[in-house]
Amino acid sequence: KREINIFINYILLIIEACSLIMRLFVCFINAPVWVVVSCTCIRGMGFAIILHISFKYIIRVVGEKLSTVGIMLCELLQAIMLFTFNNVFGIVIDKTGYTTFYFIQVILACVTLVLIFVMIILRKKHHPEFKLFNKKQTEIK
Repeated sequence: KREINIFINYILLIIEACSLIMRLFVCFINAPVWVVVSCTCIRGMGFAIILHISFKYIIRVVGEKLSTVGIMLCELLQAIMLFTFNNVFGIVIDKTGYTTFYFIQVILACVTLVLIFVMIILRKKHHPEFKLFNKKQTEIK
């Protein structure tokens, strides 16, 4: 059952990364507003996937009693990160323009997607008992 949960988490991370790439790409190509809004909505669903996975991970790491504190700490760190990135990226956008900014973001998102696939491959290689792509995995014991 644990292998199935890990497999589902990887699939969800891949879906989330693809939704991010799609949204950034339509901003990069200056797509019509309705396309940007639609992709932003899909990206919002992708962010919900990240919340789902991260909350389960936090609960597994710190336990149920401390899960609220762990989630609050993660959200605080995310708020600090967003504050910093918004100010730094604002300077980048002023100097280079939106097209370059979105191009950089598309590249970073593609690298993230490749890293997810590398993690899957390395986990399979170094942990032969990890049955990510085996048919027997669909059976829950």
